[in-house]
Amino acid sequence: YTLYVDDDWQGRGYGRALLQGTLANLFENGLGGIVVWVLEANPSRFFYEAMGGVRLAARHEMFAGADVGEIGYVWHAMSADG
Repeated sequence: YTLYVDDDWQGRGYGRALLQGTLANLFENGLGGIVVWVLEANPSRFFYEAMGGVRLAARHEMFAGADVGEIGYVWHAMSADG
């Protein structure tokens, strides 16, 4: 449901490799597109834009009893390079 790269490990390319590998695997197996929901308050959400994700939508969800804003980023199979 969620995936985080700990602050101590950010900036080393692990998130980039993980996202690129995941997208490539999903697209190679026939998935035409993917949406990743990111907490709106997460300052690292711009990572997804830098990786080629296009802002698609915004929503609010209840999580652990709190209303949280989320931003949806989309990738299509042709943009898997990120």
